Amino acid sequence: MSRSTDNRSLHLDGDTKFGSPKIEVICDALIQQSLETEKYQRKFQPEEYGEIPSLLLSFNSLVKISNLTGFIGLKKLCLDNNNIEVIEGLDACVNLEWLDLSFNRIKKIEGLSKLVNLTDLALQSNQIEKIEGMDSLKKLHCLSAGDNKIATLDNLLYLRQFTALKLVSFSGNPVASDPEYKSYAISHVPSLDFLDYRRILKKERDAALEQYQAEILELEEKETIETSKSDAARREEAAKQRDTAMNIPGVRSLFNTVVMNDPDSTKMLVVPDFKEFVTAYRDEAKEEVDSFVAKMGEQFEVKARELAEFHTVMDALNAEAAHTSRMMIRAFEVGLNEARTQLADKAVARDSKKCQGIADSVEDAALSMEAELLDRETERQEQADEHLRTFEGIANDITNASLEHIQLFFSNWREIETKFFENTLTTGQALLEELASGEQRFTRYPEAARALLKDRVAFNTIIQGAHDNRGTIIDQAEDDLMAGERAWIKEHVGGARADEDTRNRVRVSEVFDYVRRVEEEMDEV
Repeated sequence: MSRSTDNRSLHLDGDTKFGSPKIEVICDALIQQSLETEKYQRKFQPEEYGEIPSLLLSFNSLVKISNLTGFIGLKKLCLDNNNIEVIEGLDACVNLEWLDLSFNRIKKIEGLSKLVNLTDLALQSNQIEKIEGMDSLKKLHCLSAGDNKIATLDNLLYLRQFTALKLVSFSGNPVASDPEYKSYAISHVPSLDFLDYRRILKKERDAALEQYQAEILELEEKETIETSKSDAARREEAAKQRDTAMNIPGVRSLFNTVVMNDPDSTKMLVVPDFKEFVTAYRDEAKEEVDSFVAKMGEQFEVKARELAEFHTVMDALNAEAAHTSRMMIRAFEVGLNEARTQLADKAVARDSKKCQGIADSVEDAALSMEAELLDRETERQEQADEHLRTFEGIANDITNASLEHIQLFFSNWREIETKFFENTLTTGQALLEELASGEQRFTRYPEAARALLKDRVAFNTIIQGAHDNRGTIIDQAEDDLMAGERAWIKEHVGGARADEDTRNRVRVSEVFDYVRRVEEEMDEV
């Protein structure tokens, strides 16, 4: 972004002696005016706005950013010297690299989250008090925010996250008058090469780093810890997403969900004699989980491979059909263009019989092509249906195998659960008898355990209730995984069939529409 941004003339406020400015919005007329200013070689229709790389809307008294939804290819947008108060309406401009909002009435930085490709941002001469709302602008290279109301040094610290940031201008802000401003900015935003459009000298950088050495070391240590936490969180999220794709969400932590997070199970675990049963439960459950995860991982790989092969076959089929259709239409259009040339001849135009003969010939050729195109589409659809049936059979086999793995896994888990329940019940009854006989060893038990064992009815209720709760959790987990497998086959087989039906309807409609347009053209002859 050039320094000239900071040297623009200020726009006139509405209450100046020159009168209130005309309030404008971004409309087609204003867009066309901008395109004329940019001197493009051709005129763009509204449906072609996505092809426009640059738009100049400066000095237009705009009060709102709107009507930019079609500008997905926009690289540069100038909205400086207007009356804009809110940054909004830019979400569609995802490829924007250069944005100038200087000389407006903006109070807050917002509405930029989708502009992940932005490298240059000009906010000169607004009413901004805080640098914020730019977390997603990881490619930011230049920020011009001079002549605002930014007052504190922590706004500079916010910029530390932008490792590509090379130039920052805060001149004309209250913070720029702070004696520590320059050294703080240089030391806390290490990527900077320019501050307020002046190159940062090596001696200035060295002095600033020495001045804030202790603070920077502490800051770097905190950043290392945060980075480590962030990396761990990303790995955890990636693992969750993969588990969901494998249709095993929550399986790895199922023991904690079933046993350790259940309130009634937690109550009974205060009894020391039950600890060995919990350990055995955990160990056996882990073996089952590891085996099940491995099997479902293999199923996941099979699914991915078969899906890829199916889509490869379908893409090849559709590509071949599209190529054949294009060749047929091109061959027809050679004759059509020859007919148009003949009909444009004045001598031919005066001979109505000859004109009619040419038109009839074109219509006959169009109808013949239509019949052949529809035959080819029917043939292609039959082949697609055959591929779909083959894939559906394979998908059913994969799903059935996965369902068997799920059923076996939970069957084994229920055996572990039953053994745990029986052990705790049997041991619990023995403990109740010992406690009733005055066994002295219970004096060493935690108070919560003694209180639980003193009430036989409450104890039995908790043991049975905990078992029932765990059974409910296990049943629900099994139902969820079974539903996940059925959803997979519905998504990929049912989805493919729906896509194929839609494609066929669209293709037939395209053929009919094309031939009808040719017939209408010939009828006018």
